[in-house]
Amino acid sequence: MFDLKKLLEQLKNDEKNNKVTNIIVVCLIGVMLLIATSFFKGTNDIIPTIGNNTNNPVSNKTENNSTNTKDSNELKYESDQEDKLTSLLENMDGVGKVKVMISYDNSVEEVPAYNETSTTSITNEVDNSGGKRTTVQNSSGNTVVVTNDNGTTKPYIVKKYNPKITGVVIMAQGAEDSNLKLNITIAVSELFDISVDKVNVLPMKDSNIK
Repeated sequence: MFDLKKLLEQLKNDEKNNKVTNIIVVCLIGVMLLIATSFFKGTNDIIPTIGNNTNNPVSNKTENNSTNTKDSNELKYESDQEDKLTSLLENMDGVGKVKVMISYDNSVEEVPAYNETSTTSITNEVDNSGGKRTTVQNSSGNTVVVTNDNGTTKPYIVKKYNPKITGVVIMAQGAEDSNLKLNITIAVSELFDISVDKVNVLPMKDSNIK
């Protein structure tokens, strides 16, 4: 590999080659700038790629922990309600096959047990003139009662409220008859304690009858 510094010194000492030297120096500087530019450009191209793979929160997968997610017990309850209503309607006079869908507006509500505590503090004070003053302070609070089930701590539930029904859709064989349709509507309305406008009874197509 040639000595670039030595070459430049030789060219500068030769007065006859001043013009050539200047040209060569300019060319060498240009080549060095191009090399430097290519190097830093390549480095910049790599850095964003690494950043996108490791630090970009948009690309990270997140787990959906929606509070509206129903557990297996709640899903079973809703399925059982539909099965029971289907069986009940299919035993009505004039009703054939039935399909039911029930909608709810919330999840099962659980009420935990609480430990209630109360304290009373009585303070007697005597001022400089001999007067007496008694101060009574009452305070109360409560804490949730918890149980330990196989190493898992959870609230002790004393009451559960089932999800509130907001609507019922029924497809029934025989619902073409207006009187039968009305009887089904009234029966479901009273059974679930909802208004009749929240019960929709439809005749079943022959293709749905099995």
